[in-house]
Amino acid sequence: MANMILTRYGARPLDFFLRKEDLTSQVDGITDAFLTGDPYVAGSLEVYLDGVLQNAVIGYVTEDDPTTGAFSLGSVPLIGQTVYVHYNYQE
Repeated sequence: MANMILTRYGARPLDFFLRKEDLTSQVDGITDAFLTGDPYVAGSLEVYLDGVLQNAVIGYVTEDDPTTGAFSLGSVPLIGQTVYVHYNYQE
């Protein structure tokens, strides 16, 4: 059995790593679609809009394709707003 770590997402193998990224450069005031720098583990994506964690359960964040890093927000961020993400990825 692989070594495991308990996270708020449940038990994950230790070969998963946490990445934090600033995606503010992708904010154009037109689109709600974004790409992370790497594929993310499904269910691990946390999106912060202006420092506020967006809730995926009520539709503020949709994980469109974790294998490509694609996700979308429930509304279009305005120019000047910040978008930061935290997610697990695997090497």
